[in-house]
Amino acid sequence: MINRMSNRQIRRLTATLVVLALVVSLVVNLNNVYADIFGDTNIESYEANDYGYIDSTKFNLAVAGTVKQISLYIYSPTNARVAIYDDDGSGGDPGTLLVESASEACSAGAWHTFSVTPTYLAAGDYYLAFQHDAKAIVVRHAGVGTGTSKYRTYTYGAFPNPFGTASSGTVKFSIYATYSPITITTPTMYTVTFNTDPASVGSISADGATKTNGATGTYASGTRVHVVANPPGGYTFSYWQTSGVSVDSTSSQDTYMTVSNNGWLKAYFTPIVPDFSIRATPTSQSVAAGATASFTLNLEAYAGFSGTVSLSVTSGAPPGVTCTITPSSISTFPGTATLYVPTLITTSGTYSTVVTATSATPAITHTVTVTLIVSPPPSYSFNVKAGATQIVVTLTYTWTGSGAPPLGSITIAGPGGTPTLQESAAVTYDRTSISVSGTTTTYSIIHRATFTITAPGSTQTWTALISILGVSNYNVAIEVS
Repeated sequence: MINRMSNRQIRRLTATLVVLALVVSLVVNLNNVYADIFGDTNIESYEANDYGYIDSTKFNLAVAGTVKQISLYIYSPTNARVAIYDDDGSGGDPGTLLVESASEACSAGAWHTFSVTPTYLAAGDYYLAFQHDAKAIVVRHAGVGTGTSKYRTYTYGAFPNPFGTASSGTVKFSIYATYSPITITTPTMYTVTFNTDPASVGSISADGATKTNGATGTYASGTRVHVVANPPGGYTFSYWQTSGVSVDSTSSQDTYMTVSNNGWLKAYFTPIVPDFSIRATPTSQSVAAGATASFTLNLEAYAGFSGTVSLSVTSGAPPGVTCTITPSSISTFPGTATLYVPTLITTSGTYSTVVTATSATPAITHTVTVTLIVSPPPSYSFNVKAGATQIVVTLTYTWTGSGAPPLGSITIAGPGGTPTLQESAAVTYDRTSISVSGTTTTYSIIHRATFTITAPGSTQTWTALISILGVSNYNVAIEVS
């Protein structure tokens, strides 16, 4: 017996099939929208053979990505190959071969996906190319006037690089590439200054580029640069010195530099004629205002140099202080001296201090520069009324440790820094209370400085500057009378 469906059941079944068709269509369309592809994903209506040719169509890649697969619609069974060419040929023709597949056997009536070596492509125009070895209708296209295509005669095999002379067409083939989008992060760029010592001789090769003293180069963070020191005639390479960059070996003339910040690279050359060199350790340091910085000066003699080298600070000392060098001359090599750079409680900023090393016989002069960064001390503003003649600043703090406790230093300054009165000209009072608990010693300290000032004619704002090393918590009391 045959069961027959009513008209109502037929209409209901038809509606269900329509909905299912719409869902399938929606899923396919969503896949096309969100798939990371470029090219033509449609199975086009026109058929082509093109045996003995390489065919290609130009497509646009909207965002940078790494291509991993290329898919070609196959109408008849064949062996086929696919590739991607840049559009850097004459007049925008296919030029450089970027990636190609191996030859693969392809089944009829289906998309065949070829795996290729993952290849990065910047956003831009590219040609998706193919070739096959079947003397039959093999591929599909959208018809004349649908795209920009290029072709050339070719015997089936590995793709040529470059593409070669191309003929033009206007068809769009059913071929597309699958890729993974890549977000390009702009690297941090740093500037490196290349120096030599002596400054007037020799050079440095940085990835093959010649850098004379003072020349610069810009590199991304983390870049490794092949550097070679090039001493001139009469000199040999001695060592590298760096700041903001590093080298694999400071004693190798041929090495690699790694860039991690703005900085410099210096190559030291040793003269074959009698000479000496001077360098500082460290080359830069930071101190608090009121502290004294020290740098070690290292001197070496070369090629039998036996003179006496005099050392002096010729520029760059912080204002109001005198730098000293101990000893002030070196006659035994290798030798060392210590540069002392004092600072005042009012000193702040960055200072480039130049030390000049001079030999009278033979007449030779070299310099070395050190950098001192001075952090200003904590400052506290207060009012001084008209007629006041005395300011008392009291500093109280506790300190636990062994040995003598740190001592604070007090300076006061009037409006705009005038006048500036140092503690050495004030009447000071110190009181220390000592508390011992087992092996722990705690000091409670009162440090007071009394300053006599010229009575102002109106209320003024003054500033107290406090310098104390090794203590982070303290109290300041200011009395004006």
